[in-house]
Amino acid sequence: MKSKPSKEQSRTVFTRLRPWYLLLFGMALFYDANPFYQTLLQQGINLHLPIPKVMDESWKETSEPHINEIVQAAGSRYVTLMSNRGAIKLRNYPVKNAKLGVVVAGGVSGAFWSPARGLFHKLGTSGASKSIHTVHLCFRHPTEFPETVHDVRAAIQYLNSIGIEKVVVVGHSLGGAAVIGGASFEPSVVGVVPMASQPYGAERISSMNVRTLVMTGLLDPIEPTAWSKAIWKEAKGDKQIAFFIGTHNLDECAQEVYDRLFCWILDCKHATVSNIQT
Repeated sequence: MKSKPSKEQSRTVFTRLRPWYLLLFGMALFYDANPFYQTLLQQGINLHLPIPKVMDESWKETSEPHINEIVQAAGSRYVTLMSNRGAIKLRNYPVKNAKLGVVVAGGVSGAFWSPARGLFHKLGTSGASKSIHTVHLCFRHPTEFPETVHDVRAAIQYLNSIGIEKVVVVGHSLGGAAVIGGASFEPSVVGVVPMASQPYGAERISSMNVRTLVMTGLLDPIEPTAWSKAIWKEAKGDKQIAFFIGTHNLDECAQEVYDRLFCWILDCKHATVSNIQT
């Protein structure tokens, strides 16, 4: 007869298998391998809760920008919005009589930084050739989330003030959550693109009736793909998610990111303005 394994042997086997148990648990939690996912979702339990609930309807009033003056030097590409909270700088790619506008925003590094090897500048110049007016937003205080939401709303309202009827917002990392938050209070927004987005502040995606394109790098160690997938799951209506073989800044797949995003933005020309909050 075979002898039963000793306790020490059992512990050794468990130690070897433990990483696999943890992997399976992670898949169940973040990748829908959990067979009870739909049941739990119906009970209001979302296992994708890397998305904290930090925003509510009160932000509509507290983040409302009041633009007192628009300053632009003759021949300059840069526009400054003098709001009730300070000067908000935009890099402008203007088009006369444009009806579709795009707001692009980077992450916590601030300034006019762009992911995917200058993606935002490419979108601005390419968009101008297709009658799309783009502005690149520079956050005043990128480490203060409420201030970034205010800045996004100011950029959207600036485009509205010059005749833009439909707006698409694109944000990377921190900017992904910021554009979601800001766009959720602006009815002219027809499309939202969170790229490698942070989850903090992104929960307002579920309150909007807009087109959504979530973009994420499969090798992102900063904002894991699971978080982007969680945002995509919370989105309503026409939503897509695009996976790329790249890290957080998506530099390794810059051309693929540009091609996918620009084509998607062009389709937004035909979108209906119906961003009604629920």
